[in-house]
Amino acid sequence: MEIPWIGYGTGTSFKRHATDAVETVMTALSAGFTHIDCAELYNTEESLGIALQKYLSGPSRPPRDTIFLTTKFYDALEPGQTVRDRLKGSLRRLQVDYVDLYLVHTPMSHLGRLKDIWKQMEEVQREGLAKNIGVSNFRVKDYEEFIDEAEITPIEYSPYVMEAARPILALQEKHGILTVSYGGLTPLHKFKGGPIDPILSTIRERYSKDHGIDISEEQILTKWTLAKGVLPITQVLFCLTIFPYVGGLKHLTAYTHIERH
Repeated sequence: MEIPWIGYGTGTSFKRHATDAVETVMTALSAGFTHIDCAELYNTEESLGIALQKYLSGPSRPPRDTIFLTTKFYDALEPGQTVRDRLKGSLRRLQVDYVDLYLVHTPMSHLGRLKDIWKQMEEVQREGLAKNIGVSNFRVKDYEEFIDEAEITPIEYSPYVMEAARPILALQEKHGILTVSYGGLTPLHKFKGGPIDPILSTIRERYSKDHGIDISEEQILTKWTLAKGVLPITQVLFCLTIFPYVGGLKHLTAYTHIERH
């Protein structure tokens, strides 16, 4: 599986504020994002589908396979309902024939049925309705039911949750599972004033001076996430531009100091 190195998220902030995602997704696509993340729970599939169709039918008319599209199903299946039924509903709202990645959003809605749910996920992948399948927010004990089959999993990942994330990251590394991060900018947007603030500020000043351009702390923290081997999902558009200014991983040794806090 090939997946773009960063994704644009249409997550819980859209759900909380009942925000239409059409314009923001169009802006993200125009800015160069090719990986878009959504979910049933976010109530953004319909507006994302409108944005995607506008973009694909625009002046440059890019092919569908230039966009990596992720969605997830959340609530427990109704009696007689299948994973295929849920995915077909998402595909109708998204106005596409397939998604590039389909995830079980949480294990909590499917406790006691995870083996069966995963078998159904495999079926929609074999049918071509989802190019790739995976899980989200799973704990180690949830993985144990089908760990040899899992391919990709999103978790919250930032310097403030590193210790809590270590067991699941170790398990994923052992089994070759790609980790995707949501909430990677939480230290900046929700918990400002914490112990990593001065460290990020120092790194930002150094890189800004070295490159002669103002580099943000968001860009620094996104690069740190990538340096840890984790793919970030973000709603901050300018994080897409970190590579021209922030050097390769060999220049990120100062980031290891963050782990001490």
